[in-house]
Amino acid sequence: MSLPLIDGSPLLDPGATDADRTSTGRRSTGRAGTTGFLLVTGHGVDPTLRDDLERASRAFFALPEAVKAQIGMSRGGLAWRGWFPVGAS
Repeated sequence: MSLPLIDGSPLLDPGATDADRTSTGRRSTGRAGTTGFLLVTGHGVDPTLRDDLERASRAFFALPEAVKAQIGMSRGGLAWRGWFPVGAS
């Protein structure tokens, strides 16, 4: 199975029409609804930032569970954010 690929550049292009933006949004929603994920190109995110994020996430998930639990979902309140172990509900 491969992930759907979407060109997100119409969402950032000041010259794009409303129809272009709407079409991009609909394609994104439809394809993400099929697989639950999609790959986006043309998003304008600096590759260095993306690489930094990957390094930081790998470093975080390599930490002991006790350290990650300090920012557990149960402590996130209504924001519904934080870490939780795989298989937890």
